[in-house]
Amino acid sequence: MLSQRVCSYPKAELDALDVGDAVFHKAFGYGEVVDLSDKYVMVSFENDNHKKRPFRQFGFPGAFYQGLLRIV
Repeated sequence: MLSQRVCSYPKAELDALDVGDAVFHKAFGYGEVVDLSDKYVMVSFENDNHKKRPFRQFGFPGAFYQGLLRIV
């Protein structure tokens, strides 16, 4: 039941996602949305080397439906 909750988000919740919102990825940890488009979400993670990799890009909204990212 928990995995269903993690993988599925109501459309309204994803529509409300905005730059500055906090997200979580189980491999990269906590991060912040730095850019958002119809196809991609770019996230800056706390544990990344920001000089080498300032952000990571994920498909949007697929990364949330697949459970790769969670809104926190």
